[in-house]
This record gives sequence, C-alpha cells and structure tokens, in this order.
Amino acid sequence: ASKDPLTMDRGLLRGFERVAVPLMERVNRSKTIKRVLHGTVGRFNCTWMTAATGVSWRVHGFEAIESLDAPQGIVLVANHLSFFDMFVGSSQINTNTKLMKRVCYPVRANWHYQTPIGMVVNSAISGAAMWPPVFRDGSRRALNHTGVEQMVDFLGPGAAIGIHPEGRRNIADDPYTLLPLKPGLGVLLQRCHPDVMVLPFFVIGLSDSFSRESTRWLRNEDSRGEPIRIRYAPPMRAGDVRQGRDAMAITEAVMAAVAEQGQIDKVESATTVHR
Repeated sequence: ASKDPLTMDRGLLRGFERVAVPLMERVNRSKTIKRVLHGTVGRFNCTWMTAATGVSWRVHGFEAIESLDAPQGIVLVANHLSFFDMFVGSSQINTNTKLMKRVCYPVRANWHYQTPIGMVVNSAISGAAMWPPVFRDGSRRALNHTGVEQMVDFLGPGAAIGIHPEGRRNIADDPYTLLPLKPGLGVLLQRCHPDVMVLPFFVIGLSDSFSRESTRWLRNEDSRGEPIRIRYAPPMRAGDVRQGRDAMAITEAVMAAVAEQGQIDKVESATTVHR
C-alpha cells in the first residue's frame, strides 16, 4: 500500500515523538474534534486573554477583516516578539469575527513533541492546536513536507492557521527589524487553494511574562506598561500573492506587508516605544 501523504513517516520519528505525533495527527485531522476543542479550550483561552489584555489593545486596520469572506480559510502571519503575539492576534480576530472555527499553529518539534510535559501543555493550554510539528533536523526534512500537506488539507471553511515566518522570537534591541525568514509560508501558499485569505499583521507591546500579561486588567492605566498595538495590513488572496513568485519570494512579499505596518507603528509611537 502506498504511504498516506497526510501521515508523517513513523520510521523517521524518534523517542516520544512516536507517541505524540500520531496522537496529535489524529486529533487535528478530525474536523469534529477540532471544532469541539476550539469551542471549549479555544474559547476559554480567547476569553481570558481578551479579558486580561484587551484593556491595552490598540487595533488598527481591522475594518477589512471584520467584513472579510474567507470560504477557504485564513492564514494569519505575524512578526514574533513574544510568546503571546499570535495568541493575542488570534483572540482579537476570534472575538470579533466568525472566521475561526478550528485552528492550528505549526510549532518546532522540540519539547512539544519530544517530551510528555510538552504534549500535556500542548493539549491543555492550546487544545492540541500547536500542530503540525516542524523538524529542524535536515535528515528528517521529509516530515516537514508532510506537515505542509497536512496544513493544505486542514484549510477550508472556518479553518485558521497561524504562522511566524521568522521561526523564532526576535529578542534584538530593534523590534522593527525582522529576523531572516523561512520559506515555509510560501510553500504552503503555493500549495493551498487560491482563495485562501492571508492576514498579515504586526504586533508589539507584549512581554514574555505570563503573570504580567494576565494581570494587565487589574492595574490602572498608568501601570499597565506599553500598549499592545495590533496593526493589520490589507488581506491578501493566496492566488494573487503567489503569482510569479517562488516560495521565499512569497514569504518575503507577505512579510513586507507586516514590516510596513511595523514602520507605521515606529513613526506613530516614536515617543512611547520601549523594550
């Protein structure tokens, strides 16, 4: 029998991955399970994140997304300054639109898929949404090709995928200069339905401290710290942004829209930005 192109090669998995990867595949490939998890764990997380940090949100450019029709799903694309960037951006969209019924966020395989506690955190905190795993080991690159096919299959009505093309958090002094990009976003947009909508946004103002972010609402305005600015670029249709571009050029084109929003923020917030 031929290998299922949507199943990661079990022969390339190591250690605890042999447990975590099949389990998370089963969960994330079931639309019913994903909708239930998003309606419970996802809704709970969205509610508390919005309640805790929403007092500090400063949202720009959301009008086009608020009225967006995306029958083939959406891909959220953002810069990466803190652990909570995509979490906050997703919460804002989930709270104010009906675009998100089931979600996934590709994540590096180390820890989340290589340790029992990582899988527990993935399941309990994100509702198993940190999927598919991305492998940095070059000898297992074939697993990432399968991951792309899994994301293509995942997209459709009500589906949302969140991606940070920088691949890791930017902890440099300048939050407005992007790190070197990975081509994975472009590969996905080459393969997906042309009517998938890409939603680029720039977010800044979050820390990596759970205690700090979860208690913003308890503090008065003067002691909440830097406002959380979420700046949306105009939505892009996958079929348009990939036209005449290779995978890296597609990624660069989308991230150029993110960077442009960052430069707008840099100008408008010049007197208040701090790290």
